[in-house]
Amino acid sequence: MGKGSRSRDQRRSGKRKDGKAKRGIAPKPSQDQESESQAALNRLMRRSMEGRLSVASAFAAGYGAVAWAQHEEDEPEWYDKLDPLDLLVLGDAFPQTFDDPFQFGNARTAWLRRILLSTHRRDIEAFVELAASLSSARAIPIDNPKLWHLLMPRLEDAGLDRRALPASLRLRSLAEARFLRGPAPAEFEAPPAKTLAMAGSYLSGIGVRHTATESCADLLADGVYLLEQVGLPVRTEPGMLLLALYAAAAASDDEPTEEIFERAHAWALGLDEASSLVDVVDVIMLAAERELDVVTTIAHLFALPAFGNTIDEKDKRWHSAPGTDFSRMAFDLAIPRVMTQETMRVRLGPIASYSLAAKMRKVEEDLGRPLLPDEPLFPDPDEALKEWANMLRSAGIHPAWIYAYCEANCRLPKPDGSFYSPDDRAEWNDAIAAYLANHPGVAAPKHKREVARFRSMLGMMTLASFIQDPALATRAIELLNNDIAGDPELELLGDLLAAAESELRSRFMGDASMRLRAFAFARSWGGESLVERLRGCVASDPESTLCDDSVLLTLGAAYYQGPLSADAPDSSLPSA
Repeated sequence: MGKGSRSRDQRRSGKRKDGKAKRGIAPKPSQDQESESQAALNRLMRRSMEGRLSVASAFAAGYGAVAWAQHEEDEPEWYDKLDPLDLLVLGDAFPQTFDDPFQFGNARTAWLRRILLSTHRRDIEAFVELAASLSSARAIPIDNPKLWHLLMPRLEDAGLDRRALPASLRLRSLAEARFLRGPAPAEFEAPPAKTLAMAGSYLSGIGVRHTATESCADLLADGVYLLEQVGLPVRTEPGMLLLALYAAAAASDDEPTEEIFERAHAWALGLDEASSLVDVVDVIMLAAERELDVVTTIAHLFALPAFGNTIDEKDKRWHSAPGTDFSRMAFDLAIPRVMTQETMRVRLGPIASYSLAAKMRKVEEDLGRPLLPDEPLFPDPDEALKEWANMLRSAGIHPAWIYAYCEANCRLPKPDGSFYSPDDRAEWNDAIAAYLANHPGVAAPKHKREVARFRSMLGMMTLASFIQDPALATRAIELLNNDIAGDPELELLGDLLAAAESELRSRFMGDASMRLRAFAFARSWGGESLVERLRGCVASDPESTLCDDSVLLTLGAAYYQGPLSADAPDSSLPSA
């Protein structure tokens, strides 16, 4: 919740040959920390040079590889994006280097796929957990060499220096991997006339229909449409089809335009070799090499089962660059936040992810087409900020908080009242002090009280979203029924409703319209099972706390929605 962090000036001194600032490898911790870290680094480096490569010694070797590149003044610019997982790969490869960041990113991701299927998976997970924990505790970005240096002795303490990586898990075992060798050779026979006609019809329908699925065929159609809007000759240049698929499936909103062709190719080569999408991108790349026309290429795609299937979410990820795998792995381990030097990456829970996808679908339905590459999902940030200010006021939040967030551009505290970093806390306190100095008659906000109001506001926002979107509510009920923990929005809402359980049941018993709404919501969101649980909960001892979370959600929605129109509820629904 709240705005993304601003970029901060955390670049280090020194110059590359190109004159740009580079990162200094030497941190300046306390003397005791420096001695401890340097001693651990020396031990781990010695083990790596002796050929005993563990997770810890690979990390130390990667640290040394960055230091060596800086010493030789030939550090690639993309080294600025390295994270701790990247250092493992640099250390395994040293003294070999990589041609470009795309080759490096694909190598790292392929290496991780292999090692995470082995018995060494837990070592990698422990490594990520240690690095993320230290980053959070010290408020040091994960891509800052100061953090890397401090991490050395902790890797030894965790025993990550004890198990050597076998030859089958070393980087050199990937010498014949697809991301290096390219698509497997294939023969193309002339497609039947019927399939050619199908491909022609598919092309002619692009721009007329709006795709409603996430199949490969529909995403390619979306991509063709998007590229045509920016003037690219997609229908006449078969090589553009790969770019179209990438643009719709994996490209980000802030894609560097000058790199998009290279990135599309790197993404296709870096796909998991076990993915069915490999068949699709290989046909597209080989057809372009052999100069097949677009209709013929698409006809060959129709012969592939994968072309009509939904693309796996893993295949949509941009993975062919440094700095892209650590955050994802941290989020998979339920680590909520990862701080980098440019931003704070926050793990979205299932409800927030679903809401964001629903928002995109709604915007595209209203437009009657996919969003263009330069079209924002939330087009008016000033208007969004005004809406936030209004919601904060309606929740009774202190005006100093509203000033800090909406005018001083500070990051809101987390729902538990803590801050994302010491800098965020300092900026927040400075903004509060500035507001009070300019409004001498206003009492200072009590932090705990404002946090409680803020939490209630967030819970009510989530409840309102369920009332407005039944599909989202059904998803929430599924998560609650399966006891899936870790969704921050559901946890906030659960706290709000649990505190009000007695009041909600009392209101239910005394308000016939609320009973009708509750049973209508229960049947719509969770079927007869939820209806029966609701009936059992409200019939129990009023002093007991027997309602499960799904029932509380239903009661809360029925209470806070307000009166329904006469024809909204099913009048045959039973009362308690």
